[in-house]
Amino acid sequence: MPDQEEILARYRTGDLSAEDAAALILPSLKEAGELTLNIGPNEMPLLDALQRLANPAPPPPPTLTWESQPWLALGRLADDFWGQIQARGLDQVPQCLNYVFLVGSHTAAASLEEWIGTRSDHVVTVSLPESFEVAHGRVFGRTAPRLLSWNDLAEWAAWLASIPPVPNASLDGLGVSAPPAAPASPGGGT
Repeated sequence: MPDQEEILARYRTGDLSAEDAAALILPSLKEAGELTLNIGPNEMPLLDALQRLANPAPPPPPTLTWESQPWLALGRLADDFWGQIQARGLDQVPQCLNYVFLVGSHTAAASLEEWIGTRSDHVVTVSLPESFEVAHGRVFGRTAPRLLSWNDLAEWAAWLASIPPVPNASLDGLGVSAPPAAPASPGGGT
């Protein structure tokens, strides 16, 4: 295998493209842990190619479908969750019901946030990525804390199922949690 200096010389003479030179240099760079070549401004395309090879762009996030596995399971939700809630004693203390939608656009996030906000008293939090080409956003919902019953779970599942399909969105997760901690009082009180 040619050494880094030989590869750089071939790149400088035009015998190798930046991408080909980077592909040849990368294995020895990974082994050595550092680049020891004297590289100037003319070799910036080679450095860019090395960076692309060493840190390839992540694959695009998968396509979202409204009828996700959690959405398809809404008909069983009350039965599935109730046994777990009782077994853990969570029916004895107030709990919140939580859900999260993955969204692939600002429009999908805004649509869900508006629908939930006008048809419930749930706390809604939206978290969006810098680029939807790299990651999905999330719309989190949380009910007010209460002592839960099987009927509460059935009503929650029916409410989730009543949300009209939103293009580029998918129900991703459902859960039960303790209420969030109360904020500290401003005076620090005793």
